[in-house]
Amino acid sequence: MAQKTKRDALSTAYKLLSYRQRSVMELSGKLEAKGFVAEEIGPVIDYLKEAGFLDDGKFASELAASRVKYKNWGPIKISAELESKGISREIIEAAFAPLKGGFGAEAALNKWIKENRAGIPLDKRTRERAFRFLKGRGFTADSIMKAINFQKPEEP
Repeated sequence: MAQKTKRDALSTAYKLLSYRQRSVMELSGKLEAKGFVAEEIGPVIDYLKEAGFLDDGKFASELAASRVKYKNWGPIKISAELESKGISREIIEAAFAPLKGGFGAEAALNKWIKENRAGIPLDKRTRERAFRFLKGRGFTADSIMKAINFQKPEEP
């Protein structure tokens, strides 16, 4: 079997980054899984950072915006995903800065209502189901209560 080189590691890294952006930890793990050693991975990671192909801040910002827009995820779930990809707490907070107010529990609730053909105003059982749904999407209890109370029927 041929010896793997830094050039091979760089070529593999380019290929992996061509599919989608990745965090530093994620790319390092992928390269390691492909049989490259730390002496080959380190310089490649440094080069990709300097060249602007690998940036945890940009990765975190784009992933957070994508999860809010397309999946209606809340901040808790997005933070957990970013942390699992090796993103630091400071970078996560910076990624959330432009999204303040963009974590729309109301928008997620309205989408859920539409998908489940729930009638408005929501009855007690449906509000409980909606609460569990939004909690699973990573919204805080406070934002969920505001969203559900927004849809809450008037009490006689």
